[in-house]
Amino acid sequence: DSAGLLAGLRGLREPLNAQLADLRSQIVRETCVTLSLLASALGEAFESYADFYLPPLLRLTGMTVAVMSTSAQLCARALVCKTRPTRAVPKLATAAADRSASVRAHALEYLDLLATTLAPPASGERGPLDRHADAALNAVRAALRDGHAEVRALARSTYWSLEAHMPERCRQLQGSLDAQTTRLLQEERPAPGGARPGDAPHPPRAGAGEQRPRAMSAPRRAVYGAAGTASAGTCRPERGGSARSTAEK
Repeated sequence: DSAGLLAGLRGLREPLNAQLADLRSQIVRETCVTLSLLASALGEAFESYADFYLPPLLRLTGMTVAVMSTSAQLCARALVCKTRPTRAVPKLATAAADRSASVRAHALEYLDLLATTLAPPASGERGPLDRHADAALNAVRAALRDGHAEVRALARSTYWSLEAHMPERCRQLQGSLDAQTTRLLQEERPAPGGARPGDAPHPPRAGAGEQRPRAMSAPRRAVYGAAGTASAGTCRPERGGSARSTAEK
């Protein structure tokens, strides 16, 4: 059962972390597949492990070896989609200030994805992201002024995903922005009832000329789908009030 599997995983926590730091791309790739499968099998029970592994995965997304970076991107998406690790928000916010533009962009992407997979709280209730509102909004504020256009674009998308959870805090943030940033935000405001950024998979990024990953194994296809990205059913937004709203007050 899941409790027995989680108990057995405690002894593998550090060895798996060491494998993510391995210089051999095949070891890193298979470790990412293993973590993704565990997240798929255990769901939110795997959240503490997702919180632990997201920082090394984020570092890997900045690697120039595409086998490593793409595997890490897919794995991080699977962890966020399957476990909804709200406790990882401060770590994502820290990574959003990384010196690597790629890491900053991916940190915002996963924060955006997390916000879109969590159901917004009912009116008057505390939501699962409230306790980390300062960290998330400070990261977005800084990213809206980032020197890289992709990071700024992801910051705007993340802003609107967070706005569904903390509208008053987001309005306060918007009120402190310069006119140009506010204009760009308003231009990208989602239409009422429109698709949210997390409803469709974000394809992994790879720079021009980078080595492409080899064909996926059957376990990898089961997690990521035949196209090599999280399948459409992999990351479904919660519907209705979040079950975590009361538990995390």
